[in-house]
Amino acid sequence: MVPLHWKGSHWNKRTSKIQSFDQTFAKMNEALRISCKMGYPVRVVRSHKEKRSAYAPEKGVRYDGVYRIEKCWRKVGIEGTFKVCRYLFVRCDNEAAPWASDDLGDRPRPLPVIPELKKATDLFVRKEKPSWDFDEADGRWKWMKSPPASRKCIAALDPEYRKIVRKRGKNSDDLGDRPRPLPVIPELKKATDLFVRKEKPSWDFDEADGRWKWMKSPPASRKCIAALDPEYRKIVRKRGKNSMMNKLRKEFSCQICQKVMSLPVTTPCAHNFCKGCLEAKFAGISQVRERSRGGRTLRAKKNVMTCPCCTIDLSEFLQNPQVNRELMEVIENLKKKEEESQAVDESSNDAAESSGGNTESEEEGGEEEEEEEAEPPSKKIKLDSDCVGAGN
Repeated sequence: MVPLHWKGSHWNKRTSKIQSFDQTFAKMNEALRISCKMGYPVRVVRSHKEKRSAYAPEKGVRYDGVYRIEKCWRKVGIEGTFKVCRYLFVRCDNEAAPWASDDLGDRPRPLPVIPELKKATDLFVRKEKPSWDFDEADGRWKWMKSPPASRKCIAALDPEYRKIVRKRGKNSDDLGDRPRPLPVIPELKKATDLFVRKEKPSWDFDEADGRWKWMKSPPASRKCIAALDPEYRKIVRKRGKNSMMNKLRKEFSCQICQKVMSLPVTTPCAHNFCKGCLEAKFAGISQVRERSRGGRTLRAKKNVMTCPCCTIDLSEFLQNPQVNRELMEVIENLKKKEEESQAVDESSNDAAESSGGNTESEEEGGEEEEEEEAEPPSKKIKLDSDCVGAGN
């Protein structure tokens, strides 16, 4: 058990480095006082900036475990004028402290003597049994009373619960939410048009299964029903093609020709262009410019070739621009996907047209059969005799 003294929430040090008013048990200070009254556990994180503590880390911040507030009071601060809120934290964790050499957790011990309590005001000491306490039968710290309702699961303070979380994962069904009473909302006293559900909810907790599920049939989804419509499917395919083309044009377009890049090159300033467009942009410009004055030849000057999108000099890069193979593979893969989708659409259209053509040919064949049946019998006999003669 390690005691820890804590001063309440300070004034805004960014605007004033000197305390200008008395601290009171309000807001965060009041929350800590309630934790002291109920005996709730509090997680503590220490910083290396706390030089007065022998338990402070050498650098950064460190999680020190679960503590419990035993007393809280107010006293005059270091400045000697205004009062500050003070708290006595006592470590009560089942796991060993970061500075301890053994693997055992804390055990209950008598509270230390605090001399400054003689001059303290507004002293508060918990009289009732704490909610988080040591169980002699189990030999560990645990909730002796039901924990308060919280958005985050307070049961995570239990080492057995932490083992379950690590083993099964935080999204396991048996670690989810449980039904709890609704919180009291003060602003409802002045609210208008208040609506409260009276019938049983469709999505509710099943005590038999121990999980949340649909207690009534879920509503029909618009997407599922619309997906059955062939016209809707055509619209979806069309949107997909448009989105693919838009993605190609937006993310992989050349900044010069405004088209999808072919043989893309990436400049040192991280801009992408077609290799042909970039070389054509600076075609005819030499790397060095000859100078002369008054018949004298001066030292050659380097030509600055600025990037079309920024002011970075690309003269050295343009001597041997290399194609970005990875970017080119991405563009080619997207183009293949687009071509495959187009081929699928064309095949579906051809199948639809062929099915329509087959019906027409069947109708025509039916008409020819009817015409043959309408012919006179003599003509049929003649045709049969011709076929026999040809066979002989």
